[in-house]
Amino acid sequence: HVSFLKHKAASFALLGRTDQGRKVIDHLLALVPGLTVSSLRGIEAILFGRAPVFEVRFEGLRTAGLAE
Repeated sequence: HVSFLKHKAASFALLGRTDQGRKVIDHLLALVPGLTVSSLRGIEAILFGRAPVFEVRFEGLRTAGLAE
């Protein structure tokens, strides 16, 4: 569920639908308080390595309102 919400928020933001992305970020933060782009980057680097494609999603999450 959390993984889906990360992708959904980033996708909305990258498509210019920032308001919808922010709503998804609010829902995500209700489930995982304190979640940040930096914490996701660290977790995903351990699990998947550092792939450039993740940076696009991180940018979408920042645009949607997830703190660095």
